[in-house]
Amino acid sequence: KEAGSFLQRPMDQIEVECLASQIPELVKVDISELGVEQSITVADLSLPEGVTAKTDGETLVASIHIVKEEAEEPTAEAAVAQPELISKKPAEEEAAKK
Repeated sequence: KEAGSFLQRPMDQIEVECLASQIPELVKVDISELGVEQSITVADLSLPEGVTAKTDGETLVASIHIVKEEAEEPTAEAAVAQPELISKKPAEEEAAKK
């Protein structure tokens, strides 16, 4: 909905209880009014008459989150940091001289 935000949709199915003739083909979820850091749970769904959700009502169906900004540029101090040079062992230095 807002720039810099994204929709998280962790589930796309719920378990329901109803007569076989009342099984809904789909359940519409209106996210048009969902704001940043808001969410919709199974308990918020509008199910047809005679259909009840068996999935826990607190289960997250959809939510809107802010996109995390890119990590800051490395500081000049971090940019010039060099890996530590480990010198040869004394025995290796003697062998290299010969």
